[in-house]
Amino acid sequence: MSVLIPRGLSRENAKELLAVYGLCLANLLYMVSSVSIAEMCIFFAPVEKSTVMLTMTLPCLTSLLGVNLIPALQARFSLKRITEGALLLGIAAGALCLLLYRSLAGVLFGCGVMGVAYGVFTTIYPLLAADVCSTKDQRATVMANCTAMVQVGRLLALFIGGLLADIAWHLMYLVYAIYIVSLLLVALFLKDRGPRPKPPKEKSEYVRLLASGSFVYFAVTAALYLVLYYTVSTYASLYIQGYGLGVPSTTGTLSSVASFVAIFTALLSATVARRTKGYTSPLSFVLLGISLLLPGMTKSLFAIGLALILASAAKSQQMPTVIRQLSAIPDDRLRASAMALKETFVNIGYFLSPTITAFLGRALGDGSPSAVYFGSGACALAIGVLMIAIEYLRERKGTESLTIR
Repeated sequence: MSVLIPRGLSRENAKELLAVYGLCLANLLYMVSSVSIAEMCIFFAPVEKSTVMLTMTLPCLTSLLGVNLIPALQARFSLKRITEGALLLGIAAGALCLLLYRSLAGVLFGCGVMGVAYGVFTTIYPLLAADVCSTKDQRATVMANCTAMVQVGRLLALFIGGLLADIAWHLMYLVYAIYIVSLLLVALFLKDRGPRPKPPKEKSEYVRLLASGSFVYFAVTAALYLVLYYTVSTYASLYIQGYGLGVPSTTGTLSSVASFVAIFTALLSATVARRTKGYTSPLSFVLLGISLLLPGMTKSLFAIGLALILASAAKSQQMPTVIRQLSAIPDDRLRASAMALKETFVNIGYFLSPTITAFLGRALGDGSPSAVYFGSGACALAIGVLMIAIEYLRERKGTESLTIR
């Protein structure tokens, strides 16, 4: 328990932290669609593959509604009530996908509803964690643990979803029942601190953030990272089943193993960040690039399995780095707006990911899943090397580290 609960935290705050971890479990459940994209393409034929893939990317587009409602909702409702409402919305979304599975429009509608809930989850858990923690060291530990718990939820969703999809592809949406567990933890342990003071006009806060070179750097690199990272999950099913390497549960099992590894690497993210300092993000890009090049250069289950593992390990270092920087913003209102605006960048990136990576696959190959991996890997590696050069020059010139005030 001492690993999950940092030293110096009161018993009451420790209970709240369990609720925050419960919310993190629910954060990436929408990704369960990735285990059966190939099956869905067959089921909904002759609908275009790109349309079916919206079941994965549409939640990131509709999440922008949830993300950008947070600053305004805080003025009227407590974070606890907002969280409970989002979890209920997620449960409803799962029910819609499960009941309307014969209609692609019905499934997409459910995924869209899920996206609104996801937008709230992904923005609000760092805010809740910041409320619980009182020191920089506590925040670093808790953010690392939150990243690990996000991976636990993803592991459960992909592993169980893969097994259920082997029976019938639409049964994978039963994993949304995990929201019920998260809802119980939030209802029982999260303190109701009431509404926050009404924030100023969001435009002024956003303009202030967009005028910060540090914020733009963090947000843009995070968005670019996820554009390339989600090649792994978006194309895994198409790669594995398209090249005759396995079935939906194969994708689910490999993705779950990757999430399992990411849990442990996430717990080490605070330690890694202290050692690598400004190079954490660039090195994450380099590792992502290497991982994507593996299935791009050879078609095998080992290559895609290793790619999933290495990419997840890299992401478990990249994202906490960004969240730690934003969580350190002292002003509550600016911090909430920063989280919301960062998620806007990130989710637009994810929504555009299939289009951008498909272009890279056609530009550097024949457009096949293997070519998409190769193109994305080459791009990630190039960005990582460029970022290392920028950080090296910054150190040589003695420039102050990137911070947001």
